[in-house]
Amino acid sequence: MTAFGQVLKPHRIVYEGDTGVFFNKQQELLLLTIIKTEKSQKKEIEQLYIYKNNCDDQLLKEQKHSEDLNRAFTSMETEAKTQRDKYQEEVVKHTETKLKLEKQEGKVKTFRNIAIAEGIGLIGILFLVLR
Repeated sequence: MTAFGQVLKPHRIVYEGDTGVFFNKQQELLLLTIIKTEKSQKKEIEQLYIYKNNCDDQLLKEQKHSEDLNRAFTSMETEAKTQRDKYQEEVVKHTETKLKLEKQEGKVKTFRNIAIAEGIGLIGILFLVLR
């Protein structure tokens, strides 16, 4: 196609030392669409970098919290072991004390039986002597 004797396609025109490029309507619309798409892609990329930075910050916070929880768990596990060992010692001491008490009760019963037998024997002797 020609308009005023020129073919309609982009032409470089030098005007006062500057070069200009001229497009037809269809080429201009395509170029504007590409420019608009590029701008929106730049915005999207910026938003993605912001999102990435936010994710990185959140990940660091989560890692710190995880480390804190791990330290607390380790501390609690150590305390649980200490308490379990202490409980086992108390069970052993309780059993030893119970055995000592049973042994002592056995001695008390034996002493009581001997005392009662001797008392009966003395009463019997006194009864025989006084009669």
